[in-house]
Amino acid sequence: MGNVLEGYDEGVPLEELPELVKDSSNHLFVGARRDVEAMDPNNPAHQEKAKIRLKRFFDKVRKNVEEAQALAQTEAKDRQIAEEFMEELAQGLTLMKLPVTGRGPAKQRLLWLVPYTNRLHVARSKSTVSSKGLYLIDIGKVWRGKRTPPFTENPIAENFADDCCVSILGSERTIDVVLPNADEATSFADKFEALLRTLRLTNIRNGTAQYGQAIAVPGRNKMMGIVTAAQVRRLLVKGMNFSRVVGKRLDSVKLWLGEDRKLHVGRSGHLEGADRYFEPLAVNHIIEFRAGMYTKSFQAYAKEEEKKHAASATEGSSADERAFSIMACGRNLDLLTTDIQMREFLVTSMNTWLEMLNNATNLGSSDERMQDILLSTTETYSGYEEPTV
Repeated sequence: MGNVLEGYDEGVPLEELPELVKDSSNHLFVGARRDVEAMDPNNPAHQEKAKIRLKRFFDKVRKNVEEAQALAQTEAKDRQIAEEFMEELAQGLTLMKLPVTGRGPAKQRLLWLVPYTNRLHVARSKSTVSSKGLYLIDIGKVWRGKRTPPFTENPIAENFADDCCVSILGSERTIDVVLPNADEATSFADKFEALLRTLRLTNIRNGTAQYGQAIAVPGRNKMMGIVTAAQVRRLLVKGMNFSRVVGKRLDSVKLWLGEDRKLHVGRSGHLEGADRYFEPLAVNHIIEFRAGMYTKSFQAYAKEEEKKHAASATEGSSADERAFSIMACGRNLDLLTTDIQMREFLVTSMNTWLEMLNNATNLGSSDERMQDILLSTTETYSGYEEPTV
């Protein structure tokens, strides 16, 4: 068998191959070795077939090694960019920032990172006492262009080029800034995205993947994604019941998708019964559906629950396992489901629905038609035959 392997294995024993390679290629090696051992070494035709099979194996090995190396190089590059960018942020970056209220002039502000808290602050200077900011771990995305309300609702934004505008989206607020030119805006957004990818990868490897932006799992193929998204759409059209965290208490509410393409919250499931203390969430302003208690509202509620259980000497509730937040531009809606299984299903499927709304062009449909399909408020969308589940 040694002669057959010569020229293909490059002297690398199977046991020393990376786990990634062995997992995906070992069956090819076993099959090729079995074929070689069963063949007559004096038969050239058999030898040629064995060489072809072994070449398939080692071609697969090389491809997997190259992919693993490319991924490692990308991660290393992201990590280097992230480290350098965090140093820049620690020093502070002077930018033009739009007011979060959506009115008033853009003003020069300092954006800086406090390393020991990993909190991003924005104010006139580092000496300014201000609570405005975002924890890095609580930043969902970076949007390029004028997409958030501070840009779309403020007339002053007309003075700025779209490719100079960037928004940092988190649970507490958005930070909407204008860079001097398009190149600097692109560089700023690229660095911030590399930082978020690095943080997310660190969280995943530390076993805390839910702490940070949720990663959508759109299914094994486009059709599975459509099936999942269709399920979510039907549930949202009918309305779903949750417990909503309001300060230190829970309110029973219904969440539903309205004809205005917004998620509404109310006690009756109708617009006239909507909660007047919570403005509807525009679907195109939603960043993600995030599992766990990682918003300010949830943290306040969790502390209150801990006090109650400590006073009554009872064990803590499983609220954390049932909790999830709908993260939007500078706002979030904190909800509790009935159990962890329901929470996991909803978070995964809703992120799939959101992912398809944001990115997908499926089954030859245009983006506009797919959005119509996924946001229709009829029981069955007339322009598309939904797959049955």
